[in-house]
Parts: sequence; structure tokens; C-alpha cells
Amino acid sequence: MANVEHINRLFEETGPAMNDVDSVYRTDEFQWTLFFDEERSVDFEFDMPQQKLVLTTNVGCPPEESRSSLFGLLLTYNSLRSDNGGVMMAITGTEIDDQVVQTFELNAAELQLQTLQNVVRNFHQKAELWRQAIQNHSSTDDQKPDSELRLGGGAIQV
Repeated sequence: MANVEHINRLFEETGPAMNDVDSVYRTDEFQWTLFFDEERSVDFEFDMPQQKLVLTTNVGCPPEESRSSLFGLLLTYNSLRSDNGGVMMAITGTEIDDQVVQTFELNAAELQLQTLQNVVRNFHQKAELWRQAIQNHSSTDDQKPDSELRLGGGAIQV
């Protein structure tokens, strides 16, 4: 069973062990933020009773002209749990400033450093694919069949 001290030690070790991580901040007793750079970060929240570490990152604001097709893609993606490794997509904000966020729940019981690092790398890599897809998604994509609206190299399981 994981406790907050164990999770905090993992984060203290993760930052220096991963070359692409700029810094790790503990923002609350059960929350941390891992920064890759000024614009890209992953937030972590430890749910001790459920033994889950919840990862969340913002992947962008969809262009207004392609929101409906992109939102449909997000819903389809969420339905593919066996293919997406349990990563879920959501929308936060208001209609004017909708943000797409990526989340993942990691079992924290007996979590080890190497596992956390692998999950963080894969989660961050998948977020980068979503950022590119959202940035490149334009009104012309509405005319493409769903099979052509892909995330670069496809799904990356965490």
C-alpha cells in the first residue's frame, strides 16, 4: 500500500532521473506538478484511499471551426479503452476557451520508480501527439473520414 511519503520520494527521484524534465514541484500534500518546459507540464494527484495517482495535462484549445469533429474524435477515442491504455480525454472551460485535457489513473499500490518514469514518458508522448493533432486540426479535416483523423503514429499505451 502506497502512502504519501512513498509517492513524494518517487517524485523527488523522478525529476533528476529524467533528462527531459525541468523540475518537479509539490503543490499540495497530495499534489505534484512535473514541468517539461514553461508550456508543458503534468499534474499529479494522489488519491490515497483508492491508491490511485491521477495524471492530468492540458493539450490545447481546439480551433472553433473544427470543434464538433474534434469533440467527436475525443468521444470515439475514449470508447477505445483497450487500444488507448486507459488514457481519457476531456473538455474543460467554457465554450469560448474550451481546453482539451488528457487524464490517466495509475495504480499507486506498490508503485516503483521505473514504472512511474515509463508511464510519465508515455503519457507525455501521447499528449504531444494530441497537441499536434489539435493544432493541425482544421475545417478541412471535417471532410475526412474518421479513420484519417489520427494521432500521428497512433495510440501509445501507458
